[in-house]
Amino acid sequence: MIRRQPFSVSLAQDALSLLFLLSILFFDIGAAVKLPTVEPATVDIGRRIVLAMVVHVIIIACLRALVPRPRPGSHLVKFNGPYLRWLVSSSFARVAMNPVFRAPYWFLSSTRFLYLRALGAKLGLGVAVPSSVLVRDPCLIDVGRGAQIEPGVIFESAVHSAGRVHVETIRVGGGTLIGAHVVLMPGASLGHDARVGPGAYIGAHVRVGVSSSIGPCAVLSENVDIGSEVVIGAGAVLSEGVVAGDRSRVLPGAVVAQDEKIGEREVWGVGAKASYQPPGSVS
Repeated sequence: MIRRQPFSVSLAQDALSLLFLLSILFFDIGAAVKLPTVEPATVDIGRRIVLAMVVHVIIIACLRALVPRPRPGSHLVKFNGPYLRWLVSSSFARVAMNPVFRAPYWFLSSTRFLYLRALGAKLGLGVAVPSSVLVRDPCLIDVGRGAQIEPGVIFESAVHSAGRVHVETIRVGGGTLIGAHVVLMPGASLGHDARVGPGAYIGAHVRVGVSSSIGPCAVLSENVDIGSEVVIGAGAVLSEGVVAGDRSRVLPGAVVAQDEKIGEREVWGVGAKASYQPPGSVS
């Protein structure tokens, strides 16, 4: 039975969000109002807008340093230490990532990068975050240098289920390509130079090894472990707990049952597994 979030918890989250909202507005507006007036008026207004934007980023970074980061794990939805840490952090992210606050920084890739870094995201050099990417809490993503993220990707680092909130950092290795509209769930980890096709679903605590390739619209359920240089075909479904050895293959459209083990270099076809035949070998 799925439990709903208690009203008291929702009320606390709204109160925290309002507190962060008022705090940010106080410093943003205060900095713009206290700036001495100059002529002409257009220059004066421009100076105030620029100052408010600079102060906003500084305040965001300072609050992120003060607000406790959520503790990874599965936390019961009630007023205990780990859940409160997540509640405070998510309330802060909810305000800071509101389209009204982020709008001045969301137009350019460089300012999006700086804004997300101020919010605690670990983004390596050369990482460009499209404006349509959805990040629930920036402090729970870690993206390596040179990774490529296409439009519509969702970083879902915290989810509610059965009266608990599951919180984990999502890690993306350097040089990895994440296709459009890919969904990454809590604890997902993509190795260096991995490739994830458009529309794929990477479930909670899924590990994708170095240089592995996940086809378009493939589904990797919870706790799937993919080795290095593995190829998962388009539309393939790997059920919970599947382990795929290094250099193995899952053919397009194949369905792999729960907790199945795919050996190193093994090929898994539609409905059954097949033996791996190196190129040029005679069967």
